[in-house]
Amino acid sequence: MNTEVLGIVVGGLLPAFFFAFSGVFTKASTNTGIGIGIYTIILGLAVVLVGLLTYGFFPDKTLSVRSGTQAFFAGFVWAFGSILIFIGLSHYHLPLSRVAGLVGTNTLIGALLALWIFSEWKQVQVPQLLIGTMLVVVGGVLVARA
Repeated sequence: MNTEVLGIVVGGLLPAFFFAFSGVFTKASTNTGIGIGIYTIILGLAVVLVGLLTYGFFPDKTLSVRSGTQAFFAGFVWAFGSILIFIGLSHYHLPLSRVAGLVGTNTLIGALLALWIFSEWKQVQVPQLLIGTMLVVVGGVLVARA
């Protein structure tokens, strides 16, 4: 397996499964009764635990104020997204099958932002990316109306 394929598996396919199971555990948690605040605290404790384990296994301890600030904001916006998913599932009783499909459109937003902010349009095949983007949009519309 070449490094590009391995990178796609490690950085794309495996996270997709982890995020999918995260949604399942979130839905199960809302179904069995948990407050949003305690849910977020427990979620945060799990993230801290994984961070401590990762910190011990990977020798690179590089950090700057800028990189730390960016990491903080990555976690901050991720936490708010997680809270909003929780609210959609618990307060509005949306089915996870619809929520997960809509949340999956984050790939579209991430791809467009990466093209612009990191000038990745120089590294990728933009026509294929645009076709994939259109498929994601169509999929999002279909899932929202399901």
